Amino acid sequence: MKVGLANGCFDLLHEGHLYFLQQACGHCDYLIVAINSDRSVARLKGAGRPVQDLATRMYEIQAQASPWIDAIIPFDGSVDRLVMAIRPDVVIKGYDHGKEQFMGMHVPGWKEGGNAMDIVTVVRIAHLPGYSTSLQLAMAKAKTSA
Repeated sequence: MKVGLANGCFDLLHEGHLYFLQQACGHCDYLIVAINSDRSVARLKGAGRPVQDLATRMYEIQAQASPWIDAIIPFDGSVDRLVMAIRPDVVIKGYDHGKEQFMGMHVPGWKEGGNAMDIVTVVRIAHLPGYSTSLQLAMAKAKTSA
């Protein structure tokens, strides 16, 4: 069984998030989605974020994306440590992430316990144009300012 791991803030769940999760499930047999904690979202996105708390974001993902995901977990901290704890076969990232590498993937034998270098595939899912939480918030702010 090929295990996949995707993580994100998933604040104000929208079509772009659902597209990402639907595409992610095609790269594995069992998809684990790690949702960033409220503290982590605030650190990444700035003041006023997240708009919805962790429990609400996890509920929304479960309610709307259940056909594509197998497990949802809360997440706070280093993605490297998350990858090392779960040890997935594939890590699925969104369009807005650079070409970062996860140090855990370069530890000899991290998956199989052997001496060979185990590398985990990192799959990037293309952006669904016109959909982002930041764009939604900017548009809502513009409407209230007009």
